[in-house]
Amino acid sequence: MQKRGNKSGQFYFVAAVILIAILIGFSSIVNYSKKRTTTKISDIREELKIESEKILDYETYTRDSKIENFTKDYSDYVGEDIEIYFITGTNPGIEAYKYEGDQRININPTITGNKINVPLYGLNYEFNLKPGKNFYFILSQDINGENHVLTG
Repeated sequence: MQKRGNKSGQFYFVAAVILIAILIGFSSIVNYSKKRTTTKISDIREELKIESEKILDYETYTRDSKIENFTKDYSDYVGEDIEIYFITGTNPGIEAYKYEGDQRININPTITGNKINVPLYGLNYEFNLKPGKNFYFILSQDINGENHVLTG
């Protein structure tokens, strides 16, 4: 009977292929990183857009204003780690405020042309002044020492 090929060579070849596969597997696991983001503030932004639209629709159809109750309840809902500033009203009665517990804290917005300007955190946040009812908000959350701000 005649021997074909060197069996020990085949063993080393298979061992080398397995070793290379393991090393590639480890390097892909080591190089994989997942971006960690706090989605709470962005989720709240989207939710607040939807809910405020429904409140404004309700007010349009019933002529019963629920904005004050809504903003108070929503401030309580998000908790103390997120600040929400609300900009509501019709021109010339535009109001900007936030709640700290049960206390409403007013901020003085300015109206220039068709823009509502709200000064916060050393910056000026600008919103379009629409005819009729206006509703805007500014969300602020401290994440790892950085102040994250979203508007809507």
